[in-house]
Amino acid sequence: MSDDVAAPAEDFSHDDELWGHPKGLYVCFTTELWERFSFYGMKYLLVLYLTKYHLFTDSMGLDVLGAYAGLVYALPLIGGMIADRYLGMRKSVIFGGIMLSLGHILMAVEGHQAINYAAGHTLVEDLTLASGQFFAAGTVLTEDVLWQDTGALKVFYFALALIVMGVGYLKPNISTIVGKLYSRDDPRRDGGFTIFYMGINIGSFVATLLCGWLGETYGWKYGFGAAGIGMIIGLISFTYGQKYLRGHAEPSEPEKLKKPLLGPINTEWSIYILSLPMLFVFWWLVQKEHVVLLSQNILLIVSIVGLILYSMVHKKGEHTSNTVPFTIAGVAVAAAIYAVLVNLHFISGSEALAENILYGSIALIIAFVVYGFKTHNSDEFGRTVVLMILILSTVVFWALFEQAAGSMTLYADRVVDRGFHAVEYLAGTELTNDLTLATGQVLAAGTVLAEDVSVMVPRFTAAQFGSLNAGFIMLLAIPFAALWVWLSKRNLEPNTPVKFGLGILQAGLGFGALVFGAQFPNEAGQIAMIWLILAYLLHTTGELCLSPVGLSAVTKLSIGNVVGVSMGTWFLATALSETVATRLARLAAIDTPDGEVMDIAAASATYAELFSFLMWTGVAVGVFMIVISPFLKRWMHGIH
Repeated sequence: MSDDVAAPAEDFSHDDELWGHPKGLYVCFTTELWERFSFYGMKYLLVLYLTKYHLFTDSMGLDVLGAYAGLVYALPLIGGMIADRYLGMRKSVIFGGIMLSLGHILMAVEGHQAINYAAGHTLVEDLTLASGQFFAAGTVLTEDVLWQDTGALKVFYFALALIVMGVGYLKPNISTIVGKLYSRDDPRRDGGFTIFYMGINIGSFVATLLCGWLGETYGWKYGFGAAGIGMIIGLISFTYGQKYLRGHAEPSEPEKLKKPLLGPINTEWSIYILSLPMLFVFWWLVQKEHVVLLSQNILLIVSIVGLILYSMVHKKGEHTSNTVPFTIAGVAVAAAIYAVLVNLHFISGSEALAENILYGSIALIIAFVVYGFKTHNSDEFGRTVVLMILILSTVVFWALFEQAAGSMTLYADRVVDRGFHAVEYLAGTELTNDLTLATGQVLAAGTVLAEDVSVMVPRFTAAQFGSLNAGFIMLLAIPFAALWVWLSKRNLEPNTPVKFGLGILQAGLGFGALVFGAQFPNEAGQIAMIWLILAYLLHTTGELCLSPVGLSAVTKLSIGNVVGVSMGTWFLATALSETVATRLARLAAIDTPDGEVMDIAAASATYAELFSFLMWTGVAVGVFMIVISPFLKRWMHGIH
């Protein structure tokens, strides 16, 4: 790893360009494409793998997804800080890529499939459960018993920990490198980011189609393994192409990395070494969703109230007392944290009382904002309040949108008619996976067929539906961008709060499509896939309204010297929404003792109830944001 001094972006020669852009752009494009390939290739298989192979309950599988996704979206903030202050972006991307590659390789370790022994079953061999309980061969079970490969699950959790750390180091820095390749006024800059983000969507689109098909058709290890191969390709391409970055990804103070930190070990290697024990913390956290959720809630409450307080007092004179705002803020934060601790069962107390205290703290925060407008009003204060409202609204949007990898994937697997076609297995064929016949008979993997067998299999796997979002983005991103330009020329472009409201509204309407479609099941009780496709389309158009303007709003509305904290609060809200999404999905948890739904009609009704709640939540919050947008626009003081 060299420590070359970066050359100014404008000093690049044309030899460093390809198709009108710096060659380094295509290095970042390729790296991010394969990193996103690995990420999304695994994400949409995760809940299916846990519930169908390791026989987790829906709630348990969703908890793992929530904890994992919540960490994945929170840790890039820390990874970005380490890169900025110490490692530099190139070293961080390589270290993160190594962690990701190792994690995805370990994801391919399936272990043995879980077995659910029904009451009355006679064991033919000794059985030891994870709890240590032992059953001797010949025992007749008096209750249902679930055996899981705990060794494989420990490896699985460690694989998730590696991926969490890898994303934390890689994700924030690869995007920053792209920005460094262009000077501030370079007219190619926006085009470069467009190319880069297209790589993200290509990786996501291809991964969910390929890995989703491999994982559910040939075995989970093949789907996870393909995702791992993608990450290794991305790491190799970045390592090979780093010379084209021309020093822009190097540490700002390379001499700092050479100073001893842990005895004779220099700072750079000390950071790598000190990161490794954190893997065991993440290994524990991905199994403790409630701890992740608690941490997210506390940090977000403190961040939002703290930023509003700062915007009130940062310009007050030395002799002006700030006792009242500090007191109100302190009481509101303490009350909210107490309520969260009780509701998440970290401390004992009356949940009814805690709920009332939570409502009281919300009312107090609103009063705190009103007090600020009365006594500490300024452009910075108004803009900060608007930014905090926008950030809170994103929790609702992403909590709805991120049902994709949770409840919507389970819905696709259990309720949606995915189209079936006949597959012929000839006599003498040795099965590589379990095969369920139309009669309900299950032929185990390894069985050699004594006669020809015809089986109806779906044309699409449940995980493959996750590709719809990326596919629609590739189709609609340019038309949406053109639409905003067209509207802007006619002074009709919606302002940022209205775009947020439209995004949330469309997320709600996406679930409305599923609720409406649930009224038209086929003879088997299944729902046509067109309704799920329509839901993804509406979610994507909602994303195109909200997501592109989100980060821009943070930089425009934040007070200059706390932009980093504001950006961190934005990402923290995104991380919280991931965990909230799986909590919401648990409202439709279904008992599947053998990984399969027995009553499709009942499952459809359960999901319809959840989707109806999500629909009305999205519609209500979206309309609310549009209604209050005139007030938010006024408080933005000229920021569009």
